[in-house]
Amino acid sequence: ILAALFTGVLDLTALLGVTMILFGTFYPQLGGHIVMMILAVAIAHMVSVVMKRRPPEERTYAPHLVATLLILGVLSFGILAIGRPIVG
Repeated sequence: ILAALFTGVLDLTALLGVTMILFGTFYPQLGGHIVMMILAVAIAHMVSVVMKRRPPEERTYAPHLVATLLILGVLSFGILAIGRPIVG
């Protein structure tokens, strides 16, 4: 349930980002930000698909943990790509 919630929130964030691009101004720094955010959403969905295809006895939390840490890293680089601080 937590993995689906995390992926759903990431999808919602991506949808809001697309909306802001369509109705706001586009500047060159957004290119790196967009690539990183698409990569984060793709990783979240790939882990979900891989875990659903595994037999129930082979499912563990390790792929979700690794993917979450990887996604948080990608999101951090996406934030830095537009020149904003991660914290503060």
